[in-house]
Parts: sequence; structure tokens; C-alpha cells
Amino acid sequence: MPEAMKKSLFARLIASVGGQECIINVGDEDKPFECVHFSWYNRYTPKNVDVPQDTHPHMLQHADRTSINITQMMPYQCHDVEKYRALYDNITFGFEDALAWICEVFESHLPDEYSRLTEAIDMLPGASHSPFSPMSSLVVNLNVSTLAHRDSFNKELCLVMPVGEFDGGALVLVEQGLVLPLRNGDIVVFWSAETMHFNMTYSGRCCSFVMQTDKEFDKWVNNCNGWSGNTLFN
Repeated sequence: MPEAMKKSLFARLIASVGGQECIINVGDEDKPFECVHFSWYNRYTPKNVDVPQDTHPHMLQHADRTSINITQMMPYQCHDVEKYRALYDNITFGFEDALAWICEVFESHLPDEYSRLTEAIDMLPGASHSPFSPMSSLVVNLNVSTLAHRDSFNKELCLVMPVGEFDGGALVLVEQGLVLPLRNGDIVVFWSAETMHFNMTYSGRCCSFVMQTDKEFDKWVNNCNGWSGNTLFN
């Protein structure tokens, strides 16, 4: 990342969240790790099994006469996008150049993975645009402190970028035996669904951006969650 862009990341994040109160020095106070999900999901979708292809989905019922959940027939945004709309707008505008740079680097170095991931966001309902291309989602972690975990719902690759003024906080990839001493503005890409990972303790103020795509988007890309044959769904 260009040095001038990298140096401005933390100041931009502070401005985006509306001041420094949300981002604390570790040890200053007992303030928990917080995260905000600006995500698209394609989970818990009703399946099209033995359904008449000429019937509008709104007219369908289950065998027990309960209604079909039509609100999740297609990908949808999580509640945080509306709940934290000001933060969403601040980040998509304030980090526009950094997000564009990440997208260009991703396409240049991982063209095959880039192509597969952008298939999902190219098919978002209503011709919606993902500002986090090639991923559909961004998670903003404030005062980040993670336990060892895998992100089983992530599709293929996940991108992590720490933002802040801190020492320590290395990202550990357990199976690979790697300890990555990431600094402000560094990026790393890995298969988070298959890799146990966590960040080590740090001093200072540390946040992170995590870009990812819901693996359930494969069902949407393949056949619109099974509804592509419905003459009225398209």
C-alpha cells in the first residue's frame, strides 16, 4: 500500500467512528472487543423442491400450510448496515481509495480467486454494488482481540488488514505454523474456513478490517437458490 495512504488509515477510522472514544489503549479501561458486520448473506433460503415452475413464490405454502419465508429467497444485507448507516457511509467514502487499491492488488495477484469471488457480487439483487470488491462483506473490528477460531461460513479467501497504532498483535495461522507481525495497513489473505487463527496480545490501539464472502452464495450463483427455473422469479 502506498505509504501516504497507509499513514492516514487510522486517522480516517477515528473520523469514521466519530472520535477516539470507541478505540482505546489496551489496559486503559475494561472495554470489550466490538465488531460491526457490513455483510451480505445467503443463508436459510427456502429450497425449490417439486414446486410448480409457473407459480409465483408469494402464492406458495409449505405442506403444513405455513407461508414460505420470501424475505430470504435471495441474498440480503444484515441489520448492521442500517443500524450503523453513518459508519457504513463514512467507511465506504473515507476508505474508497484504499478499498480500490486492495481490489486491484487482489485481481493482479490472485486472478482466478478474484474471478470466482466477483461472480457472487456481480449477481447481487437489484444490481447492488459491493464497495468491498472482490468480497461482498466487510467486518470492522474495534479493539480487536480474537480467540483461536475458524470462519466456517466464509467462501474461499478472507482478507485481513490491521489499522491502528500498536505493538504486537501478530496474526497466528495455526496449521501453517505462521506468526505474521502485521502492521498498520498490511494485508494478508488466507483460507479462514480451514485455518485456525487468532491475534496475539498487543499494546496501543488496534482495530482491523476483515473482508469476506458468505459461502452460501454458491447456491445463488449456481441456480438462484434453486429458483432459476421459475418463470416468474426472473
